[in-house]
Amino acid sequence: LGDLLGRELALADEFHGRSLAELRQSLAEAHPSAAADLLSARVRACVNDALVNDSHVVSVGDQIALLPPVSG
Repeated sequence: LGDLLGRELALADEFHGRSLAELRQSLAEAHPSAAADLLSARVRACVNDALVNDSHVVSVGDQIALLPPVSG
């Protein structure tokens, strides 16, 4: 995802108060080449260093990281 979207993105104010699912959907629409990964349940979201689910609501100042599947 970092190669397709860049390592860091600044979110517009419109995303604050919306769920991670809505954020993922908006990013997928804006970046079709990354849509499959952005919408995959295998890619987990971390907000402010805590794993969260897609119903988590984004707040001002949140740092969001999307983590690829890990095997080992």
